[in-house]
Amino acid sequence: MTTRAPVPFRMRYLWRQVVFYAMYTFRTSILPLMLAVLLAGCSNLGYYVQAMGGHLDVMRATQPISDVVRDPASDPALRKKLEEVQAIREFASRELGLPDNNSYRTYADVGRPYVVWNVFAAPEFSLESKRWCMLMVGCVSYRGYYDRQDAERLAAELREEGYDTYIGGVPAYSTLGYFDDPVLSTFLRLGTPEVARTVFHELAHQLVFVQDDSLFNESFATAVENEGMRRWLASHTALDQRTAFEAQRLRKAAFAGLMRDYRLKFHALYKIADSVEQRRHAKAELLNTLRRDYADLKASWGGHTGYDKFFGEDLNNAKLVSLSLYSELVPAFEALLDQENRDLPRFYQRVAALAALDKEARRGALALLLPAVGYPTEGQFRQALDDIGGLVRAEGMKLEVLDAQKEGLTHPLLAAGLNIGTNTCVVFFNTRPEDGLTQFFAGISERDMPAVLRAMSVHEVTHCVEQREAYVLRRFDKVLPDAYKHDDMSVEGYLSVVKSGAVETWGEALADISSLLYLKQAVPGRWLDLARRISTLRHDLAHKWPLNDTSAWLDRLIDANPDVAQGASLFDAAFQYRKQFRPD
Repeated sequence: MTTRAPVPFRMRYLWRQVVFYAMYTFRTSILPLMLAVLLAGCSNLGYYVQAMGGHLDVMRATQPISDVVRDPASDPALRKKLEEVQAIREFASRELGLPDNNSYRTYADVGRPYVVWNVFAAPEFSLESKRWCMLMVGCVSYRGYYDRQDAERLAAELREEGYDTYIGGVPAYSTLGYFDDPVLSTFLRLGTPEVARTVFHELAHQLVFVQDDSLFNESFATAVENEGMRRWLASHTALDQRTAFEAQRLRKAAFAGLMRDYRLKFHALYKIADSVEQRRHAKAELLNTLRRDYADLKASWGGHTGYDKFFGEDLNNAKLVSLSLYSELVPAFEALLDQENRDLPRFYQRVAALAALDKEARRGALALLLPAVGYPTEGQFRQALDDIGGLVRAEGMKLEVLDAQKEGLTHPLLAAGLNIGTNTCVVFFNTRPEDGLTQFFAGISERDMPAVLRAMSVHEVTHCVEQREAYVLRRFDKVLPDAYKHDDMSVEGYLSVVKSGAVETWGEALADISSLLYLKQAVPGRWLDLARRISTLRHDLAHKWPLNDTSAWLDRLIDANPDVAQGASLFDAAFQYRKQFRPD
């Protein structure tokens, strides 16, 4: 049984800017009259006419999937694909509680690679997208055309006005159930998993939709899509297919993380009040750096080239804003799903109740769910610390793990100190989210979370190792920068230096270097992406904790791509690399 939101919140809306679908229920003879009524006072008749005509062309091309499957004259490969679509469609309603209607039970070959082309535009020095407001749709950050030439003409006009522009092909759109949306050749060609993802996502829009809240709508549909894919892959695909899809999902997550990090960097760049030429030069430099970082990321994928076209010569602000896919609230919806024990009908009811709120109250209710989303649990912390216990024992130390909240330490994510009397590294974990860290963890995949937490645990153990070197072994030349006189240094003198804060960044750099070296050993195929995320996190939180900004060290380490020699101590290597990669 499906749950629909109240009718006022399922306003007539065509996700990919098809505005005239409502007219399709009327005979051609009365279309001119309806057109005149609907467009009264509208100054952009041409745009709406092409939208109506384009959608009607798609609808006229549809035929029941059952007819194609039964027709012996049909292409065998097409029949097989559509049989898989039928299974996906039945699964969507039977297992996911999505609408049981005629959507995605028909097929249309539109004869082109995309059904719609969207035009995105942004100012030369801003990531604030140009928006268009339309009848029954509200305001959106793109404008869609069924004919690519029409999209090219608008993009050319916008470039003359000084905008960065980008034209992106769209393989699917939804009419929210007001029409029987067909399976289109444009997304059928992408393969069965993509068809499943698209069908689950678009049918979710038919359940709950709120006008003028794309972030809510897209985040909800993406959460349903994710849960649907998890269930469908588990029951309908072979191991090699699941492995391939998981690899694709991880690439998408890594790419999204890279672009999210760079959007923050561009936002910061555009706030600088330099001259136009200086900003233009800085923008070009940052775009080139983004291309280099993408090349490094691609290398970790074994050379996968799926995103190469995006990084062509036309990389600009409009392309960057086109990737703002309104999925920021997905973790909140997934937390809501967890609260309902993955029971989708109850989840839909909760979401429908949120849809009935005003926008501010709705966003506030979802925000309350965000802090705990994706954040490590006590079990995950303890498992990670247990996993790196061998490293601690190899250093001749013991390991003790304590709950920071119970010990009165409410600030840090992790903290550590050496108990000299028992030679025990005491590590405290904190399951309450810290400002700035929630978004970081929300961007870490379930697959990568254990490795990231182990790396962070190594970070804390490194502090214990450094304290042992200073307080027990008194190797001050190893733990202090060369500028300090080591020969006559005492433990008390070292302690006074530490308390002064003069070497806080120095100490954090050592711990961060250790964590990155560990990642390279533990997840060599993914360490580069995770290392860059940690460096970006340090940089982004510099306004709050400036002495903990080790990003300059880490960026140099990442570029150098160093290794730990076979049989060598990871911590000794970190001591060496801390001096080697110290920023000038």
